[in-house]
This record gives sequence, C-alpha cells and structure tokens, in this order.
Amino acid sequence: MIVPIAAFLLSVSAGDGAVFAAEPTASAKGLPANARPRRYGEGWECNRGYIERAGSCSALTIPPHAYLDSYGKEWRCERGFRKVKDTCVSVTLPANAFADDNDQGWRCSRGFREGASANCVAIQVPAHAFLSEAEYGRGWECDRGYRADDKGCVVIAIPEHGFVSRTGREFECERGFVVQGTACEAIAVPKNAFLSSSGTRWECGRGFQRAGETCQSVAVPSGGHLSYSGSDWECDEGFQRKDTGCVAR
Repeated sequence: MIVPIAAFLLSVSAGDGAVFAAEPTASAKGLPANARPRRYGEGWECNRGYIERAGSCSALTIPPHAYLDSYGKEWRCERGFRKVKDTCVSVTLPANAFADDNDQGWRCSRGFREGASANCVAIQVPAHAFLSEAEYGRGWECDRGYRADDKGCVVIAIPEHGFVSRTGREFECERGFVVQGTACEAIAVPKNAFLSSSGTRWECGRGFQRAGETCQSVAVPSGGHLSYSGSDWECDEGFQRKDTGCVAR
C-alpha cells in the first residue's frame, strides 16, 4: 500500500524527540500550508516531505520499502530494493553478490566482478599477484618486483647498481648512476664538480660554472666578488657591472 507523506511523517520521530506533523493551515504571513520562510533571502520553501507545485506544497507519496532522503525532497529505496517508476521492487541477488545502494541494487563480492549476464564471475589472479581494490581493469596487481604483461606477472630484471623503485613496478639506479635502457650507467663527474643532492646529475663547485661537460673557473674582475650562488660574479658596493667588468659609479 502506498502511504501519503502526511501519514508517514506523523509516525516518524525526529532525532530530538519531536514528531513531524503536517501543518493544516497557512500561517498568518501568507505562507501556503506546509511551508516556511526561507532561511536566507526572501520567499518560502516547502517543509520536509513536501514539494512545490503550482504555488503550494504537495505531500510526497512514499511507496513501501522507501524513505525520504536527507533533503526531504525525494525518496529512495531501501537497500535490497531498487526504484522502478514510482515503486521499490525487490532485488534478486546473483551468486557471490551483496545488496548495494547503486542503481542495480547489488555489487559483486571481493574476488568477483560483474559478467555479461548480470552475474558475478571469479577474477583469475595469476602467480605473483594479488586482488586490487579497483572496480575496473584486470582486478589484480602484481607483487612488488614484478610487472604485468599479457601472460601475467613477470619478474623485473634489476641491473647492476639498480634496485626496485617505490612503485615496485620498475627499477631505479643507485646514487651516481642513471638509467640507460635496461642498465645503470655511471655519471661522469668532471673536475671541480660534485654530485647533486638527487644523485642523478652533477653541479660545478663554488667558483666554477658549467661549460658543456666541464667546469670552468669564474673570472671575477677587479671590484667584483663571487655571487651568492658561487657560479657567477657581482660588483662590490660603489661599483656597477659593465660588460665583463666593474666600474665605479
């Protein structure tokens, strides 16, 4: 039996112990029945369980196995039921599934995924793999140190001076080495240079600047000094830069 919202709300207690009830008449402020002034701005809005129709507030009709949503403007079916037009019909669960709030009313259990026939089929997890949390894709991921290919999970070949990366799906090179194809190649650090903090490149020492693959001394003119970076020069107080030297102001 479909229950009008006016009767439905009379039987529902609010969280603070109050009982919802339909307002029988309009207020003295000219509001339609079952309406209230808007909290912000002008005008009015319908009470919970009512919707505006032609300038008045009409009660929502709640079918069996349904409830008002948090806004009080629509109804939703209980878990285990799904909406079909103006009713809630029972959901038929396939094997290895459980009731859910999505449109079809069910979801496959962990280790299974929806098949073409509205059923749940087992996910085939290859060796050196585990079930993933993703709803799409293969449904599994390879263990650390392995990568996926068409046949399953294959071990990652780690070259000399290499190690498994944080993702576990590839290799990285030790400090002072860089990836070159499937190997780790040593970084050639020129004279007067050092490895950067990342360990993947080199930088010139203070007082030197990069010139191709070498470090050349910074030529500091008279009246000048090394800059804060150490790779260039700037003029002393009372001097200004002109071409390659410093001249008095």
